[in-house]
Amino acid sequence: MLAAIKARLFRTKFQHQRSTDPSNLRYIGPASGKHCQTYALYLFPLKQNPSTALALAQAKQSQDSTLMLTDLSISDVTQWGIGYAKRCILVTADAYGK
Repeated sequence: MLAAIKARLFRTKFQHQRSTDPSNLRYIGPASGKHCQTYALYLFPLKQNPSTALALAQAKQSQDSTLMLTDLSISDVTQWGIGYAKRCILVTADAYGK
């Protein structure tokens, strides 16, 4: 079982980057990402489920030359409208890079 867990972790997209030396990085600025799904009539999903991985990727791409995100905050928000609802995963962080 432990071998299966290690194999799955090895295949994940977000792996630790060992080549990045934190002492050589500088603060770039705040980074944020958002991934949403809309529900028609509050029940029927129109797109794919909101993804934390996609919100993290968007946060990393929000600042040029970002190598690392720190002080990470992930939240789940639902926005209600007339006849629809929008569920979003929000990511905010501090971006560091070269």
